[in-house]
Amino acid sequence: WYDIRAMTIARSAAVATEHAVIKVNGTLVAEGHTGQSSHSHVHTSAPCFLKRGDYVQIFGGWYGGKSYSNYWIKRMVV
Repeated sequence: WYDIRAMTIARSAAVATEHAVIKVNGTLVAEGHTGQSSHSHVHTSAPCFLKRGDYVQIFGGWYGGKSYSNYWIKRMVV
């Protein structure tokens, strides 16, 4: 089991959009949305079972810089 997390803030107040989207093997498992205010925060989390050969994609709207946007994948000990 793995805990996949992604976080970012909205780039602008122009329009609400998808942020910090997580897919495993091309299938959507978690999706964050922001409102229409600039710098609103989104944090997406998806605990999943992964096996050798699986792949993870993280995409969507991102604000530049590690202090504003990041992701991590943590193996959970069972």
